[in-house]
Amino acid sequence: MISPDPDAKGNHRKHVDDQNGKVKEADSQVLNLVCGSPFGGVNSPRLTCVATLLYFVGVGFVAVREITPTKPFTMLNQLNQLTTEASNPASAQIDSLSALQIVQLINQQDALVAAAVNTQAEMIAEAVDVIADRFRSNGRLIYLGAGTSGRLGVLDASECPPTFRTPPEMVVGVIAGGPEALTRAIEGAEDHPEFAERDLAEINLSSNDVLVGIATSGRTPYVIGGLKYAR
Repeated sequence: MISPDPDAKGNHRKHVDDQNGKVKEADSQVLNLVCGSPFGGVNSPRLTCVATLLYFVGVGFVAVREITPTKPFTMLNQLNQLTTEASNPASAQIDSLSALQIVQLINQQDALVAAAVNTQAEMIAEAVDVIADRFRSNGRLIYLGAGTSGRLGVLDASECPPTFRTPPEMVVGVIAGGPEALTRAIEGAEDHPEFAERDLAEINLSSNDVLVGIATSGRTPYVIGGLKYAR
């Protein structure tokens, strides 16, 4: 997570060249969002961003995969570097494939998941240790997400009692938009970080609990707002 630039929203015009959309280094440190792993961050007292990222700076945090100083850049280029915002070249011609070829292609892509997870094994293990420690303190594991990410959190939470015989309150899923969002899309629910604070307060989030934010791109306002509130 990155600390926000307190002047970013009010003074962003002095940092942004309106003609070409590029960020000027000026007095602020320019950061580049680079697709990669593991998730990392830098604690920067001043952060300059453009376009939509200004909003996330305003609410407190920006989630990124990796951060490196860079030369002036356009926000479009930065978003395109996020794997979650890009098209998969392997499926570019999927509409011209046969049903069998489509099934094989999807299966081939799914097979890449295990190797990707393995690269993050140490970080996942660290998270498991933290969660287990909170359980020993009678804390809860709380998933927080929006859309499909939120549904997956609720699904995992609901499967724990029948699969592992955990108490229903031990693992909890919270989704932007509430229970209604489980069966249909609630447009805009993910855009309000303050809703996460409200939802977490309603379930009495405490220091014994551990909050796991789920966001494919790592920049969902609802999730970021929840993590900020938990901290």
